[in-house]
Amino acid sequence: MLRWKGTFLVEEQEAVLPEVALINSEAKGLSEEIGARIRLRVCLFGPMEQYLKEMGTIAYGDVLDGFAETIRRFAKNSVLDSKYVKTEVVSIDEPSFGLLDVHAEKEKLVKILNQAFDFGGAVRQIHLHSSSRLADCLSVKNIDVVSFEGAASPRNVEAVSKKMLDEFDKKIRVGVSRTDIDSIMSELNDKGVSKPTADQMIENEETIGKRFIRAKEKFGERLAFAGPDCGLGSWPTQETALLLLKRTVAALKNF
Repeated sequence: MLRWKGTFLVEEQEAVLPEVALINSEAKGLSEEIGARIRLRVCLFGPMEQYLKEMGTIAYGDVLDGFAETIRRFAKNSVLDSKYVKTEVVSIDEPSFGLLDVHAEKEKLVKILNQAFDFGGAVRQIHLHSSSRLADCLSVKNIDVVSFEGAASPRNVEAVSKKMLDEFDKKIRVGVSRTDIDSIMSELNDKGVSKPTADQMIENEETIGKRFIRAKEKFGERLAFAGPDCGLGSWPTQETALLLLKRTVAALKNF
């Protein structure tokens, strides 16, 4: 049974991310291979990002509601909990929020986000590329964690204070290693390195670790997660991206 029907709704039984379905079907073998239960983090674009792509900036309330409900269904169906796999975090990404916004009142946008995040069973995280409308996100009761790129865009993290997080009882995820590969390649080229190795493209553990320490000192127990900035999909090879992940993990463990 559908909760309700409206514009731009995906049927609940069809609101399944292919990657999540594949992991779920192969969970037993994957879990046995690594010798542990799979701890899954799921990412999907949010209702406003989808709305901007399909409709633009003019707000139509029923259409926004439909996008919010559809995203909620995809998020809810991504929460797995079995012997072999558990979804720990669902991150709904709104990279345009604060940069290019749907023209709606704050109360409407908060309502839309609350609807999209109206599910349980995992930590509910919103990922932003701008902190300019952070206050709006902090007032969304269904959001547990706000997430920012902190390596390539440190000003995002500078705009957030522990006091703000305490006031709204939110936690934060901070990006501590750069993934803006086009800028990295351009900087290396300016230094005369036209064909950099993977090691040259990735920051060293000390640089990554120092960012983590600064974030930990600033946010204390409000720092829930740390990792790379987003954008690994555009990296030259999967092997290079994997090395960045491994180096980031090693840096956080060492520091």
